[in-house]
Amino acid sequence: MYDVSENVVITQICGETLLVITGGAEGFTPTVMQLNETGLYLLREIQAGKTMEQLTALFIEEYEAPEEQIRTDVCRLVEELADRKILVKR
Repeated sequence: MYDVSENVVITQICGETLLVITGGAEGFTPTVMQLNETGLYLLREIQAGKTMEQLTALFIEEYEAPEEQIRTDVCRLVEELADRKILVKR
């Protein structure tokens, strides 16, 4: 299970959802990243305590794609966010 790093702030500015990444994430350089609806949905569900299996089930319900593709995509995205220290293991 993962949490959003304490070094990450999710905010909206001018109708755009942004990740403001400070100090300990993404190599210690403050960064701002635009977040699409899918990314925001994923991060909000992670903040709510969802497991990988629960996240996968939510995306299977939401999107019309093969289950194995969704499972692969969710795992890949979570791993990428963890590698960038946007997500941290509980």
